[in-house]
Amino acid sequence: MSTPSLAEELRQRSDDELRILFTLRPDLISPVPADISSLAARAASSPSLLRAIETLNFWQFQVLISCASLNEPFTKKDVLSATNNDAAPVIDSLISLALIYRDGKKLRLPRILRDVVGDNEKLMATLAPHPPALQGNAVKQSDVDRAAIASISDLLRWIEELLNFWSEETPIAIQS
Repeated sequence: MSTPSLAEELRQRSDDELRILFTLRPDLISPVPADISSLAARAASSPSLLRAIETLNFWQFQVLISCASLNEPFTKKDVLSATNNDAAPVIDSLISLALIYRDGKKLRLPRILRDVVGDNEKLMATLAPHPPALQGNAVKQSDVDRAAIASISDLLRWIEELLNFWSEETPIAIQS
C-alpha cells in the first residue's frame, strides 16, 4: 500500500482551501504551476518550505517541531499530547500552509520537512508545552489609536511629498 502524497491531499482541497493556501504561500503560484502535482512538488521543495516556516511565530514553530518528532502517520491527539490543547488551532493553520497534510484522519509532513527544520533533538530541547507568555506592558486603546493616527498622518505627508515631486518631474518609467 502506497503512502498518500501531498498532491493527493491538495487535489481533495476545496477552492476556498486552495485560495487560503495561495494567500498564505504566494510563492506557490508564481509562476502558475501546470497542475496539482507541480504545485505539490513546489510546496514540498526546500526553498518554499523555508519561506513558509519563516512566516511562523514561535508557538507555531514549536508545534511544527513537535509534529516532526512524531512517527508518521500521527494524529491531532498525538500532537496535543506532545504539546497541549492550545495547539489545536495551530495544527489547523499548519494544515492550511501545507506544512502538514491530511491522510484520512491522520496527519503527515512533506518528506523533506524534517531535513529543513534540522536536528530534532536540538530543537526539542528548546520546546515549551504551551504558547509563550505575553511580555510587555499593557497599553490603553486610546494610546494605540493615537499612534495609529500619527502613523497615518506621516504616511499621508510622504504621499503628498511624492506627488508634489512627481508633479514637477515625472518619473522616467511613467513617461515611456
